[in-house]
Amino acid sequence: MTWAGLLAVVDRSEVEPAPVALSMVDALDLLRTSMGSGSADYRILFLGDSTTVEFPAAVEKGLNQDQEQRIQVAAFTIPGQTPFDQYFLSRPLIETEPDAVIVSVNLAAFSRMFAASFGKIELIGMLGLSRFFEAASLPLHWLNATLDQVVLSMLIAESGGMEIWRDLRMAQAQMGKLPNVFEGWFRKLRALPGEEYSEAMGLNDDPDSITTRGRNRLSTAASIRVYGDALDGLPVDHPVLTLYGRLLDSFAAAGIPVLLYIVPSDIEYLRELKLVDDALLDLSIRRIEAMAAEHGALFLDLHELLPDEFFVDAGGHFKAVGDRDPTEMVLREMLPRVRDLVEGR
Repeated sequence: MTWAGLLAVVDRSEVEPAPVALSMVDALDLLRTSMGSGSADYRILFLGDSTTVEFPAAVEKGLNQDQEQRIQVAAFTIPGQTPFDQYFLSRPLIETEPDAVIVSVNLAAFSRMFAASFGKIELIGMLGLSRFFEAASLPLHWLNATLDQVVLSMLIAESGGMEIWRDLRMAQAQMGKLPNVFEGWFRKLRALPGEEYSEAMGLNDDPDSITTRGRNRLSTAASIRVYGDALDGLPVDHPVLTLYGRLLDSFAAAGIPVLLYIVPSDIEYLRELKLVDDALLDLSIRRIEAMAAEHGALFLDLHELLPDEFFVDAGGHFKAVGDRDPTEMVLREMLPRVRDLVEGR
C-alpha cells in the first residue's frame, strides 16, 4: 500500500482529529524516564491540563523546604488533557510506581464539548485488549466514539504499532493544514493597505470568542457549552463523575493515595455573564467532593480562589498581576493538603 493509501485509511478511520494523543504517548515515555531516575525518597505524580503546568515544580520546591525526605513531583501536565486520557493511561501511569498522585479537575472537563474536542480515543488502546469489555462500558458517547474505533486503537497498541501510527497521523495533520496555509496566504495578499492580518484571516469573527479588557474570552454561548454542566448542578450519575470514580479506584487498587483538587476557574467572569447560580454550582462542588470521598481520595476545592484580573484568556490560564502571583496563592492552599497526602492522613 502506498503512503497516500495509508493516509486514506487513517482518514476513513476518523479516530482522532489531530496527533495530540500520540504526543501523549511520547510524554509518557519521558515520564517513565523521569520517574525511574534520581534518588527521591517519595515520588508524587501530578496529572493535569495546561492550566496546571506551573504547579508540579512549585509544589516540589515547597515540599522540600520543610521535609526531611527528598520528594519528587513528576509532571504529566499536558494541554487538553481530559479525565478520559487519564483513565485510558491509568495502567502505564500506575506502572511508573508513584507513591501518591495529584489529580487536577477542571470544571470545563464536565462538558461534553470539552470531551469531544480534546478527548483522545486512540489512547484507549493503552488499556489493552484484555480490558475491552471494561472499555465498552465507558461513556464513549461523550467522546463521540464508537466500538470499532476502540477495537482499532487496541489492535494498534497491542501490535506495537503506535510509533508507525503516530508518523501517519503527523503526516495526515500536516497535509490537512495545507489548505489553511494557502487560504491564509491568499487572504493576506488580498488584505487592503493598513488592514490587520488577523482581520484578513477572519480571526476577529469567531462567534465563540470575544475581547474584553484586552483579553480573549469565551462568549456567553460558548461559556454555557464549556461550563454549563458544572454550573447547572452535576447529577450523581454524570458520566465524567463516574469516570473520575473509576480513575480513583484504579489508583486505590494499586495502593496509591490520591489528592483530587479543583483548579481555579474564572467564576467572577461567569458571574458577570449572569451564568452562575450559587446553589447549583455549590451542588456540583459537593458532588465532586462526595465522589472523591467515596473512592478514598483527599479533596481540595480551589475553583473560586482567583479573581478575574489574573485570567488572561478563554482557556482559563492565568498570570501574575503586579507583585501578586497566582501560583503562590494556589500553593498556600495546596501545600498543606499535599503534606496530608504524603503523611497518609
